[in-house]
Amino acid sequence: MSTPVSLSLLLPTLGASLPPWPFQPPPKPAIFQNTRPSTPTPTASGGAPDDFSHTNSEDSVLISKDSSMVSQLNELEQRSRHLNTTCFKDVLLNATYKGTERGRFFHSKVYNIGYCKVPKVGSTFWTLLFTTLDNGVDFGKKLLEKKRSSLHAGRYSFSSSFTYLKSAKVPIILPTRDPYSRLYSAFIDKSYLPIRINTNYDVLSIRNKSLCATDVSFQEFLQWILNEAKAGKSLDRHWAPIYSICGSCEVNAQYIAKQETFSNDIGVLLKKLNVSSEKYNFIMHTLEGKRIQSSLPGIVATILERSSGAEISRCMPWLEVTRRIWRSFQIQVKLY
Repeated sequence: MSTPVSLSLLLPTLGASLPPWPFQPPPKPAIFQNTRPSTPTPTASGGAPDDFSHTNSEDSVLISKDSSMVSQLNELEQRSRHLNTTCFKDVLLNATYKGTERGRFFHSKVYNIGYCKVPKVGSTFWTLLFTTLDNGVDFGKKLLEKKRSSLHAGRYSFSSSFTYLKSAKVPIILPTRDPYSRLYSAFIDKSYLPIRINTNYDVLSIRNKSLCATDVSFQEFLQWILNEAKAGKSLDRHWAPIYSICGSCEVNAQYIAKQETFSNDIGVLLKKLNVSSEKYNFIMHTLEGKRIQSSLPGIVATILERSSGAEISRCMPWLEVTRRIWRSFQIQVKLY
């Protein structure tokens, strides 16, 4: 476990008021980490319950994998039950903030599983996953080569709507993430990086566009979001509450995948869906082996493209743009 890093020291340009944040990335256990003791197995001939055969080391591994998968699948189902209990108590249905329209939804027709697309909770990877599920590995590989902006703007055969998935009661995967971590990630992506300069003008209440709005602190960003929500304004999907994007209490939410246990949850879901070994191996290899490396070129291309306008170059030298890109990668590694 790495030593907690003070982000105020890591990012001095974000404002002196940024407090230390002792964020530590969660451990990444193996997909099928053994969490239960091995148990004897019945003979292949189907003998009586008390008739057991010797279990070799290979059998023990299979038993461990199976028992761990059952345990992790139970964890996913427990999250769904917890959500249903919360919805039954009207905690989310009576939430004060309701200002966001429903987000984009995916529906795999091959596996009859839906997904609510939530920005800053692995939405780029989920797009790759559904592309692979319905269109195959070759299409997934092509998607890796695209810029992030064109990837999210693409039109896909598995795109669906909240209305349809709700009425058809399609099983839905809801993604979740620690709210503070998600907000910080959105801040780095949309405010610290010179991608959406108009957001910074709004945060700082600057109406004169001849001035520069390149330096916004995280505190200023959070306070602006709170003020917008209190005023009843519709929040951008990158920082709006997830329940307001997905209608969590209205859809058939069978699986809740957490960003903090992303690899484990994806692995279990793919096994539950009985995907082919080719698709499973490609998705998990991309996730575990080269997720960051494969996405970096597209991310850099998008940032550079959106930073090339006169409005940005007037306020931020090219060297500073590249420095912030590099620093943002360092931070996002800490966040994930």
